[in-house]
Amino acid sequence: MVEIHPKPEKALSDGNQSLNFKEFEKIIREIKELSTYFGVELK
Repeated sequence: MVEIHPKPEKALSDGNQSLNFKEFEKIIREIKELSTYFGVELK
């Protein structure tokens, strides 16, 4: 599970462990790159 908030520093709870949208997009891109390495197609 990944917590996402547009402004984690302003989140009412769990802001310190939340990603902003830009950070989340980066992780998704990295996961997609890794998936091709392992032969898994993500959409």
